[in-house]
Amino acid sequence: MLSRLPGRYGLLWTASLVSCVGDGVLLTAGPLLVLSLNDNPTVVAGAQVAVTLPYLLLGLVGGVAVDRFDRRRLMAGLDFVRSALLALVVFSLLVGVARIPLLLVTLFLLAAADTVFRTAVQTTLPLLVPAERLVRANGRLMAAETLGLEFIGPALGGLLFAAAVSLPFVVDGVSFAASGLLVLLALAGPRATWAADGPGAAAAADAAAADAAAKSAPRAPRPGIRGVLREAGEGLRWMWREATLRFLATSSATINFFTGATNAVIVLYAHDVLHLGKAGFGLLLSCAAAGGVLAGFVSGKIADRLGVRGCLTLAVGLQAVDQTVLLLAHDRVLTALALTCSSFAVVQFSSVSLALRQSTIPKELLGRVTSVYRMLAWGSLPVGAMTAGLFVGWFGLRSTFALGAVALAVLAVLVLTRAAALGLEMPVPAAPAAPPAVPVTVPTTAPPADPQTEEAAATGPARTDRRQETS
Repeated sequence: MLSRLPGRYGLLWTASLVSCVGDGVLLTAGPLLVLSLNDNPTVVAGAQVAVTLPYLLLGLVGGVAVDRFDRRRLMAGLDFVRSALLALVVFSLLVGVARIPLLLVTLFLLAAADTVFRTAVQTTLPLLVPAERLVRANGRLMAAETLGLEFIGPALGGLLFAAAVSLPFVVDGVSFAASGLLVLLALAGPRATWAADGPGAAAAADAAAADAAAKSAPRAPRPGIRGVLREAGEGLRWMWREATLRFLATSSATINFFTGATNAVIVLYAHDVLHLGKAGFGLLLSCAAAGGVLAGFVSGKIADRLGVRGCLTLAVGLQAVDQTVLLLAHDRVLTALALTCSSFAVVQFSSVSLALRQSTIPKELLGRVTSVYRMLAWGSLPVGAMTAGLFVGWFGLRSTFALGAVALAVLAVLVLTRAAALGLEMPVPAAPAAPPAVPVTVPTTAPPADPQTEEAAATGPARTDRRQETS
């Protein structure tokens, strides 16, 4: 499954899978526990707010933390903190003192930790995996997230909660502790050795030089709130100046807007249009998740064949097809295929765009720029859901699908026609090429140059600077 990727990546992949299984258990068991204590709709909705609000409130701050601290200790520490929080929940259940405010605060803290953890994982991959394998590594990481969050975790959470109210939280806490231990193993040793079996000696030398410079530099006082905001602003400004990343962030936000809108009304669509029961609706969602898992394991091969422009055009085009089918069709099989293609497209787009970010953003800004990108992309999900709720009341159930079909078709045309101007007309990210040969003018009075030297100069690799392509 993880062939041709470094062993350290395999450990990190396993840690991410275990952590996502824990998140999936919590996504099911958390609302069920809140509902068992208080069935007020406002309180139940508060649980959903608690697990989504950190993406908007802490996205920028999380990126600063990722750039500032040792990621090995940060990720492992977050996992151990989550395990301790869940131990507190289990204790409160066993002694009968569990209360709604305690649970909502715990859910918020768990989601906040996950926000920082996911950013740290994404920014750590370039230290473990060569640039030409980033699409494959990102795709498989997203497949693990889909397996944990949408397949294994929810099913396990429901079964465990039915057996005993506290049991899913015990298993969840153990999963986070195991994930923390795997992170410590995956990133064992000093940061300079993280890339030893990945990108190679160059990345290790850069990390070693950075560590040496940090140790020799005078200790500066830790910045307060203003300093954190200033550092976060640096990441925001850097991303917004780069035309390629600005377009990718806008595209991701657009796709997620309509993904959020579809998720908000799909249960009504399944009931009113497809006439599916509970079991049929669950199967429909499983088909959609299967598309994401499949994309996670084939995204690297597709990227190798189609390049960046081809991959992104295919992904956005499949999203437009999905919205068109939901707008026009009444068939259950067609709907299941459309949702499968949509999930496939989301993971394919994310794998390629994430690899581009990892290979172009400066190391010292990677955490902050990644968190800004994620905040913009994920922040559009609840906006899309709220918009769908309004549109259904005003214009009917399929109104958002009509808007999505047109908007995503236009976006696909923009990706296809403006690829060169946006810096997307390139193969998948590859290892840095050797510096171009410097032409040497030989004076007429000098002796003839060596034939081998002339041949090397004539055939030396030529490379276009990516920054010029994206300016």
